[in-house]
Amino acid sequence: MPSNLVLITTAYPSSSVTEEVFVSPELEALSREFDRVIIVPLHRYGAASEVKGPGIIIDWSIADSLSSRCKIFKLPALCSRYVRRNYAKLLKSNDNLRQFISQSFYCMNVEICRRKLKRIISKYGLDTKSTVFYTFWFDYQAISLYELSKEMPLTFVSRAHGYDIFDHAAPNRPSYLRALAMTGMKALYPASREGERYLKDRYPGNDHKIHTRILGSDKDNPDYKAKCHDEESGMITFLSVARVSPEKGVTRNLEFVIQYAKVHKDKTVKWIHVGDGPEMNTLTQSCGKEAIPVNLEIELRGSLHNSAVHMIYHTEPIDWVMLFSDYEGGCPIAVSEAISYAVPVIGNAVGGIPEIITPDCGITVAHGTPPAEIVKKIDEMMSDRNAYLSMRETAHNRWKEKFSAGKLRAEFASELADLIK
Repeated sequence: MPSNLVLITTAYPSSSVTEEVFVSPELEALSREFDRVIIVPLHRYGAASEVKGPGIIIDWSIADSLSSRCKIFKLPALCSRYVRRNYAKLLKSNDNLRQFISQSFYCMNVEICRRKLKRIISKYGLDTKSTVFYTFWFDYQAISLYELSKEMPLTFVSRAHGYDIFDHAAPNRPSYLRALAMTGMKALYPASREGERYLKDRYPGNDHKIHTRILGSDKDNPDYKAKCHDEESGMITFLSVARVSPEKGVTRNLEFVIQYAKVHKDKTVKWIHVGDGPEMNTLTQSCGKEAIPVNLEIELRGSLHNSAVHMIYHTEPIDWVMLFSDYEGGCPIAVSEAISYAVPVIGNAVGGIPEIITPDCGITVAHGTPPAEIVKKIDEMMSDRNAYLSMRETAHNRWKEKFSAGKLRAEFASELADLIK
């Protein structure tokens, strides 16, 4: 019997910077293990990238449906048996009307997704005994698969990365529904040990199903290392790659580079940021104020394709990468990419960051550490040129040994295939 994998994404292969970085390196490994890989995006955002590979099919039926393109067509599902069955629990667990409405709409999405996934099973004539359903996010689609498993035998798993790990990141998500989904799924794969610990605490009855599976990162030439500035150049460049949103702490990057430039008036300090988001306008305005030191150059490059991020490491001397997040559910791709180019990282000791950045390949600080203290830690490392260069070499070696996506994704694809053998 031919083996199938149904991969449910938010929008990939349409424009979704985060998912593209996550999913693309995995497809080749998945297509080696399964006869067919059916990618099912739930939404279509802009143009879709070309996806090639043996047995890979893109099914846009959910993304292009009326209910995905126009929310008003979802509303009848609020009267469905499934949603009505949840109303009593939602009323009991919510103390305000807005939260009740928000979680009711979440249940509505569960029901709509369940119906559409059932049609996809029929459309491709999938034998569910030889099919693995794999959702890239532990969100409503995982709960839809649980509900569908009441009608037919299903083998389904989910990854979990950040907002889909922590309950506080999505208050519209009823936690009891995630607990139910855990009872039906074969495995849940958080992208960091910190995420694994959190989920095991939340779902103790199913903690044996929760296993860390790191994503890692990939690049064309594994041996290539980015350049850094010469000690005599009087220049230093910091790079950050993150969504410009409160939890990613990009405004703290600005506070840090301002402090660094003030302390080192004799240096030309450059900060390159890649990423966009809801705080971009505020950040842009802050970067244009008179308080910016004259020796600080700031480049806000906005959202870039991942290939353009890699090009920065080839064309710019990068001395440090920064990430001062409030929380991280996984081991951030931006950090993994940094060490793959032999660039040390300075970041908050949250989520999976300390799992990548050990003291010999970067610096982690407690959340809320003042910029002046962070500058001192950078200066301490930079004062010993040999130690700094050794840190760069160690960072690169650590990536090759533990965070290279090629090996990690091949092992993960094989693990998924074993679920139906």
